Amino acid sequence: FPSHDRNGGFVETSAKNNVQIFGDVNTASVFGANGQWLIDPDFITIQDLGGAFPAAATSNLFPTGAGTTTIDPRAVTRALSVGNLTLSSNLDITVASAISPVVVDGGGNSFESDGANTLTLQAGRSIFVRAAVDLNSSVVLIGNDGNANAATRTATGPPPPGTPDGTGQGVISIASNLTSPEGENLYTLTCNTFIVTGK
Repeated sequence: FPSHDRNGGFVETSAKNNVQIFGDVNTASVFGANGQWLIDPDFITIQDLGGAFPAAATSNLFPTGAGTTTIDPRAVTRALSVGNLTLSSNLDITVASAISPVVVDGGGNSFESDGANTLTLQAGRSIFVRAAVDLNSSVVLIGNDGNANAATRTATGPPPPGTPDGTGQGVISIASNLTSPEGENLYTLTCNTFIVTGK
């Protein structure tokens, strides 16, 4: 529920390996700054799940289980319409489907990412941007996050293609467009190594 007094709150959704979430979190504030929703499994893939996007009350943001937690990009936009969203993984994050500034759910409700909010992708190892990220909100990409579980990060074997070595050292690899339709919001990238083949 949105806050009607001061700033929005902080909500954390955690699990040892992957998470499943049914429904939505609203950290908006009527009179102050919007709050933060943090979700932190091991692997995250942002990928279109296909079909009509369910209405908020019935949405299943993370429907898959073993290994990788998958979130529909339309759920990312909807979350950014009411607050800040941080997707944090001990290992890797992949943007496999485009994230758009406006989405419409199966009930005909429209949601637009708010320019006052921020999407943070925070990976213990690497971030792979393989589809366009086009939002009104600011975007922060953090690779090699020092707060990630180092034991988990290095115990999974060799990193995916594009990472420099098997020691847990990660990269931010961008092979698609990062755009802001309002031309006002910034992208912040923090990592030791960058591979940019998009723009």
